[in-house]
Amino acid sequence: MEQEDVRHVTERYIARSFPFIVMVSTSNATSKAPGGLLERIGKDSERECLYKRLKMDYNYELEKIYAKQKIQKASSIFEREYFIKLRKSTK
Repeated sequence: MEQEDVRHVTERYIARSFPFIVMVSTSNATSKAPGGLLERIGKDSERECLYKRLKMDYNYELEKIYAKQKIQKASSIFEREYFIKLRKSTK
């Protein structure tokens, strides 16, 4: 319910001020909240969705904020978090 409140509060400003609404998550965080706000927005059809959905893996920022040497030492969680790989829910 709290996530739905966030959506209602932010979207009511669209008609008044044409704001940029930015919601950010990693695929790992999204998969831990099945049925959550970002999953629902992700499932909206292009026609009905209010948002422009962008999926950017770590390569977008490689050598800007992510160093190749650090990535090579990262654990298996890095792949799930930064390669946009959604984990299947066990629920």
